Amino acid sequence: MALKAIFSVVLNVRNFERSRQFYEWLGFTEDVGFRLRDEVSLPRELGENLGVDFATQRHSALVSFPWEPYMHIELVEWQDSKVGGWPPAYHQIGSPAYSFLVDDIEGEVAALQKRGVEPLVPLVVVERTWGPTRTAVFRDPDGNFVHLIEINYFDDSWDASNRSVVGSPISFLHFQVNTDNWDAMSEFYEPFGFDVDTGVQSRPGTSFQDDIGGSTESWTARWPDLDPTTLGTYSLLRLPSDKSNMHMELFAVPNLHDPGATPIWNQRGVIRLCFLDEHEDERVAEMKRRGVPIIIENHRFTAHWGDSKFMYFTDPDGNILCCEQWHRPRIWGERW
Repeated sequence: MALKAIFSVVLNVRNFERSRQFYEWLGFTEDVGFRLRDEVSLPRELGENLGVDFATQRHSALVSFPWEPYMHIELVEWQDSKVGGWPPAYHQIGSPAYSFLVDDIEGEVAALQKRGVEPLVPLVVVERTWGPTRTAVFRDPDGNFVHLIEINYFDDSWDASNRSVVGSPISFLHFQVNTDNWDAMSEFYEPFGFDVDTGVQSRPGTSFQDDIGGSTESWTARWPDLDPTTLGTYSLLRLPSDKSNMHMELFAVPNLHDPGATPIWNQRGVIRLCFLDEHEDERVAEMKRRGVPIIIENHRFTAHWGDSKFMYFTDPDGNILCCEQWHRPRIWGERW
């Protein structure tokens, strides 16, 4: 198998307009090519196989940073959205699904079927403004919905693949998928053609620091049964053909909970979106002025790719977001 790019994360929200304004403030704009063509509906079999009625979908929009070649967030509001539970329902508040862009969807579906993975939604065509979009949907071993999509653009003006995030003020970095089924999830995603980005591994003799002092109190105050010093195995996965900064982070986290009304770090499925932010300090100040909930203001991590400073905050529905700022190695005085 050979995926082209990580393309989107579905984010079901309680109030579409409130969420749209929040992400617009972060710098997102709508990709209008995703809109359905005039007088066109989503295929009936798509909703039937996903267990939803698309007539109850109030609003949806695909948003991204203007310089991103591929990655998006799909904001969706449902009339009858579900709260909590696992495996997730497609209309469940939070992130039950994500998508990968492919060049040959029939070949990718056949490759999955050869591995014994049957599609939840067989190949369907959605008529979108940018052109006919062929899609198939699977569930991974944990129950996350996985879309494969192939876009046949009407013309090159809709194709953003030549855009570059180099020099951009903020860009997608990764989304985190928690699992307590590490072997099966790793086996499922390994044939998709991901590389493991070893640059994210901690340098020898160093460890993460929280709020400058090195304590973990801000983590345990928010999530009492989570000890960040004992988090499990993780891999940051990227695709060779995607020249952006985008990764999928597969994370084995102990004491996982089913999603509930309020997102927590140690819940199953997609739990965090992270952005590479060149102006994190200014963004923190602006968030404080706006009253955006900040979970952790200064989490430091010493990776092979350099020293990273994280700031964790939440969107209007409490979904965990992260801005990460990169620095040269040893900027904080570590020896290694």
